[in-house]
Amino acid sequence: TRLLLARSLDDNADSAEAEAQLRARVAELAPPGGEDRSRQALHQRVRRVLAQVDLAWFLIAHARMADAQQTAREALQTVPPKVTASWLHPQQQALEALVWTQLLVPAKDTLATDWDAYDTAKRSGLGGSRKHLVHEADRALVAQALRDSRLQAQARAGVEESLAPVRHRPLSLCQTRSGTASDWRQTQWNARQRILSELGACPAAAPDPA
Repeated sequence: TRLLLARSLDDNADSAEAEAQLRARVAELAPPGGEDRSRQALHQRVRRVLAQVDLAWFLIAHARMADAQQTAREALQTVPPKVTASWLHPQQQALEALVWTQLLVPAKDTLATDWDAYDTAKRSGLGGSRKHLVHEADRALVAQALRDSRLQAQARAGVEESLAPVRHRPLSLCQTRSGTASDWRQTQWNARQRILSELGACPAAAPDPA
């Protein structure tokens, strides 16, 4: 597939061609006409949004945050105002990418608003109000970026709550991961691990899993 080819190209230091493949993948998933409400049209729209999210993460990995942010916002434009079950996952994925385009740069003009939208979307999902460690780590990162003590307190409480059922199990997020060039979320992984270490959820130095 074009996605696998793009990853292979990026691993071989051909980021320009990798980007071309990712953009071609989005272009091939042209959105159906607005009047088309068929199941096939819905599937096409969802796949296009997720392809745009992949492109956004590629751009994030290559430090092109403005382009990544634009791509994530374009993906969100396809999500309908009334989010049905079919759109929960793609909406969350696009909002997550949008938040991370701002977490990794100095300017954070709309981070608070975009985080609120992402947090609301997560709570609207199947897990409801249940706390998830990854999301609470992101909350802590946003709070740190915004210097928001109230949000930071919420994140600390959320991390504690999400850790309670798995307190005696090894956490994958606490393990070192040596990603390749095509691991476009390596920076995200590192940031989450750092904040969890600061919050005491991860040991200062975690060994690689056996």
